[in-house]
Amino acid sequence: MESLKQALHQQFGAAIAMLENAVQACPEWLWDNYDKGPAFWQVVYHTTYYLDLYFSEFEGMLSTSPKHNGTAHRLESIPERTRSKNELLEFLSNARLKCFSVVDALNQTYLERSTPFEWQSFNLANLVLDNLRHVQHHVGQLVMLLRREANVDLEWIE
Repeated sequence: MESLKQALHQQFGAAIAMLENAVQACPEWLWDNYDKGPAFWQVVYHTTYYLDLYFSEFEGMLSTSPKHNGTAHRLESIPERTRSKNELLEFLSNARLKCFSVVDALNQTYLERSTPFEWQSFNLANLVLDNLRHVQHHVGQLVMLLRREANVDLEWIE
């Protein structure tokens, strides 16, 4: 179990750090641009929202942060207001702490429990890995957007 926890720390840590780097590298003109789909900030928010949500199940509660108001986590909608880089970096920092706390507390019995989310029909072990894949998916999307639209390259983090 300790090897798994170390691997999850490393992989989530790298994925979250890459997401942070993408936020910091995003030029202001791209941050709130909806010309080609969801704005950059909204993809970051969506990614962080679900990172927080899926690990909240382990803690038994979704963050009560006001960042969870409205429908900003739904990529098909245009939210009522834009979140700032600082807001999202703070939200991501809190989600990282929650992630590492949950990973540290994992045990075999807990991982075998079913996920409570109706849209997922697997156990909590799969939820952890699905959460990681979701973060990585959107990091890739954001990195591609930065390269294509702003000619910004980000370093791979191990």
